[in-house]
Amino acid sequence: MKLQTALFAAVLLSGCSQQPSTAENKGNGSPDGMQTAASETNQVDDGAATAEPQVAPASTTASATGTVKSIDLASGKIVIAHAPVDRLKWPAMTMGFKASPEQLTSVQPGQQVEFEFESRGMDATIARISPLK
Repeated sequence: MKLQTALFAAVLLSGCSQQPSTAENKGNGSPDGMQTAASETNQVDDGAATAEPQVAPASTTASATGTVKSIDLASGKIVIAHAPVDRLKWPAMTMGFKASPEQLTSVQPGQQVEFEFESRGMDATIARISPLK
């Protein structure tokens, strides 16, 4: 462990002791103009070239039943303790959903509801909500 710490410190110190580059060497990918070893530049370039772009999760529509726990008109959210959502492979849980002001005022805390929602990962928005009959 001491050897690893000593090696890490040596690498950090050697990186700090590099001399600033001349005007001809600027533009080598280093934002501060410091010279970068070719192997370091290749590692950065290789990482950028092989990185996969981040893709937003696909939207899925699902339905569930549950109990309204709270309503926050100011933030536009409703918290529902819902049953398992088979379509999304979600277990029963309590979570917040985005909702329109009309949807928020159509139900009350403690009320059993059925609802449809659009999900992008754990970000969910109510599409339709109504009290259970």
